Amino acid sequence: GVEVQAQLVTATAELGVRAAPLASVPAGAKLRLAKPRIGVFDVFGGNMPTGWDQWVLREFEFPYELVFGDRIQRGDLRRDYDVLLFHTGLPAGRDLSQLGQGRDAETLQKLAAALPKFEDWSTLQGRATRLEGDATWKALRAFVEQGGTLLALGSECQKVARAFELPVEVGTFVADAAAEGGRRATRREEFYIPGSLVALTLDPRDPLAAGCVRQPAAMFTNTTPVLSVTGPGATVVARYRRHDTLVSGWAIGEEYIAEKAAVVAAEVGKGRVVMFGADVTYRGQPVGTFKLLFAAIRAAATARE
Repeated sequence: GVEVQAQLVTATAELGVRAAPLASVPAGAKLRLAKPRIGVFDVFGGNMPTGWDQWVLREFEFPYELVFGDRIQRGDLRRDYDVLLFHTGLPAGRDLSQLGQGRDAETLQKLAAALPKFEDWSTLQGRATRLEGDATWKALRAFVEQGGTLLALGSECQKVARAFELPVEVGTFVADAAAEGGRRATRREEFYIPGSLVALTLDPRDPLAAGCVRQPAAMFTNTTPVLSVTGPGATVVARYRRHDTLVSGWAIGEEYIAEKAAVVAAEVGKGRVVMFGADVTYRGQPVGTFKLLFAAIRAAATARE
């Protein structure tokens, strides 16, 4: 109606996008969009990549709330969230409960009293709660199996793949008859990309790549995990381009990432795990890969008509 058209004109002008009318309603199944309940995990003192994740979400008007260790440990996460995003903080192979919980309550009270009052610091104890292995993975597995979407970025990919027993391998390797299994991890002189743009290739018809260009550039640093799907149960959403992988900057051994996975998704129970090896939100700069994160968030809150 007229009211919808007026809203559309205003929205396209504000957002700088173009709206193209369709001659008829598309046939086939449709997806009803819903507002996702997003939780972004953070740690005591904050984490820089997580801060950039928050900035990107705010800039593109995705509502979210910060989630700290105490909330994860309590479990029943599906009650409050559709999406949980981790760029830091997940426990690795050993149970962090054995490492203590950091600052004691008295220290945190003194700190809260000394901090400027521009923010509510009553949550400091929760922020300082480190995630314990058994309790954390039990809560996150239940969250996903009940229909939640778990997003893992950067180094969190390997932890999630291991904990959920997904057919995903992390790393770059070279054949070596003297090594166990006939191969070994690449050495720095063989493979090193300290901070360059590399090309991805993806199918924008994939719901988790919807709206993206076919070959966006992604940021790759020396801490970027390279993913490989090793069996059924996981799918590649985006992979590194086979030829001319390097777009800008310099690289040693770029052939070791050619056609390797940059983003991988796996269905677990009623929910989904999405692993972003490529840093799709790097310092709020790679606009071409933001949509990969946005698509995963949107897919978490869709219902089929």
